[in-house]
Amino acid sequence: PAAVAEERLSSLQLETVCFAARRFRNKLPDGRTAGYVLGDGTGCGKGRVISALLYHMWNSGHRRSIWVSATSDLYYDACRDLKDLGADIPCMPMRKLPPSGPLDKKGTSANKELVRHLGVEGDGVIFLTYSLLVQTGQRRQVYPCILSSQEAKDKLVESLDEKLRCTEPGACGVDGSGGQVKVRVGDRVVSLKNLKELQAAELPLTLSIERVLEKKPSKDGDEDADMDSKEDTGELTAWNSRLGQLVEWLGGGKATGLICFDEVHKAKNLVPDKDEKASTKTGLYVDRLQQFCPNAPVLYVSATAATEVQHLGYMSRLGVWGKGTAFDTFRDFQKAIESNGVAAMEMFAMNMKAIGAMSCRALAYVGTEFDLQQNGMTEEQYRDYDAAARFWQKLLNMFRKFVHSKDLKVSYRKHFFKKLWKKEEGKGNEGRPSRVNSKDLADEEDEDMVTKRLWQFYWGAQ
Repeated sequence: PAAVAEERLSSLQLETVCFAARRFRNKLPDGRTAGYVLGDGTGCGKGRVISALLYHMWNSGHRRSIWVSATSDLYYDACRDLKDLGADIPCMPMRKLPPSGPLDKKGTSANKELVRHLGVEGDGVIFLTYSLLVQTGQRRQVYPCILSSQEAKDKLVESLDEKLRCTEPGACGVDGSGGQVKVRVGDRVVSLKNLKELQAAELPLTLSIERVLEKKPSKDGDEDADMDSKEDTGELTAWNSRLGQLVEWLGGGKATGLICFDEVHKAKNLVPDKDEKASTKTGLYVDRLQQFCPNAPVLYVSATAATEVQHLGYMSRLGVWGKGTAFDTFRDFQKAIESNGVAAMEMFAMNMKAIGAMSCRALAYVGTEFDLQQNGMTEEQYRDYDAAARFWQKLLNMFRKFVHSKDLKVSYRKHFFKKLWKKEEGKGNEGRPSRVNSKDLADEEDEDMVTKRLWQFYWGAQ
């Protein structure tokens, strides 16, 4: 709205919003929607720009967007920025959602929680952290069970424990199509709170039962083997990952909502042209989210987006490498820039700004003044400082004794280095003779590791 643009955004913030919105209307040579880099420094109001772009996308009819950031505390800052702009957009933290199940499938606990925060339509902004983005778990499925007789109800009650988990397999009730429902050990009733509520419920009764789907190949002639599940091929789905939940909620290949990566330098250790083991999990999942939603615009936000060329691998939506560009792969782009040094980096940044793909501003110090003042300490402050210095000297002397005490070090290793302790016990139980030199060398390496960790704890406490 004009009122928001004129009163609640600075001219520079509004300019960035316009550049980004225009960039999002462009397509890369391979058909994907172009991305934008917001590299403004601290204090320029990057959060306000993100909120303004989310507001713009909402008013343009793109009602589902995600905001990925470094810590969960920033969720409250995101809500504040949206509120300050007057944007009536529901926003919720993804940590409130169950870790398994499609967000749009009615009847699931994930959908109920989503509707509670975002409304019946399920539209709005989902805020999450990078650690939550890479979270994976078990595949789960919720299916209905209709109890029409007291006998079926009593049979189900007898097979449930206090947490409404099934302890005995068996047949009870029917599903929506009239077929018999066979519960398994571990199935859980999720539509009721406790066993008393189930016992007091009147017939006929429809229950929602949640099942953890296991990776088991179906047997010939066994219709019950993983009956309602697709074979688990290791793919990330809404049943086993947060990424799968987000992709399905956004719309996958049809998604057009904004994907905002705040503090995106968390994904800098992505190596696009090598094996997945060469990259961090955060970098891989940031890249996969962009691949699964090719039509969704992507906003990269960080004051330190990249300090080296190799840290640009996650910015695949800039359209610098790939199909229809000057560089076939990211590796080709990296070699060209690195071989020409800092000048090439400057030229790359200037080109990105010239085509409207990046903004990089910092607060100016024009008109600022400063002077030096010397403030003395009071007698009480002197006494406190001297007491603190004596305390740390005493603690350092005690710590040195601890580091060089063999008995204390063995006890420490036993409690805090359990894997190392088990390895040493395994060595002691082995009947095979070992070389003395190699064993002594291993012991020295273990001692160095323990000593190093102890000193890290000491200096980290200051």
